[in-house]
Amino acid sequence: MCLLKQASLCLMLCLSSSTGKIFLFESWKGIIPLHSTREDVEKKLGVKSSGKSFDVFKLDTEQVMIVYSVKPCESDFEKWKVPIGTVLELVVIPKAQPLFSEVKIDASKYKRSFSPKTDVDVVTYTDEDSGHSIEFTDERVSNYRYRPAKKDDSLLCSSNTSLDKNKSNY
Repeated sequence: MCLLKQASLCLMLCLSSSTGKIFLFESWKGIIPLHSTREDVEKKLGVKSSGKSFDVFKLDTEQVMIVYSVKPCESDFEKWKVPIGTVLELVVIPKAQPLFSEVKIDASKYKRSFSPKTDVDVVTYTDEDSGHSIEFTDERVSNYRYRPAKKDDSLLCSSNTSLDKNKSNY
């Protein structure tokens, strides 16, 4: 891929909030679904894992839930051929929840979906190629979700290779 296309892709995968922080869609703080391990999480975040199937860490500017592989290819949830302890998904809940209008995102690049809730407005923007989504509740960012990227389809368990990638693999 030429340098210009790579730079354009990187710009599409970045989002600036009003705080000036950059969120890279493919990873969060260097943690990449299907490529990072529990040990990577401990090292990068300076935390101690519970050793369970998921961890929740309360950090200075956000709370993050990280789900790990426990029994690869043995359940409907674990559809990936990865070692035990590999990160499957991250959900990041920012303490400062910027308004949709403050988030610099090209909404046309994302698939938009609505939650059927009646008391609050929940809209999710999903980039199916990167596996990243941003959920807004009442016009404010409620969470950033990092799932496996489309380029990682080769890691799907053999019984799941025919899954429709337009549907969540979770």
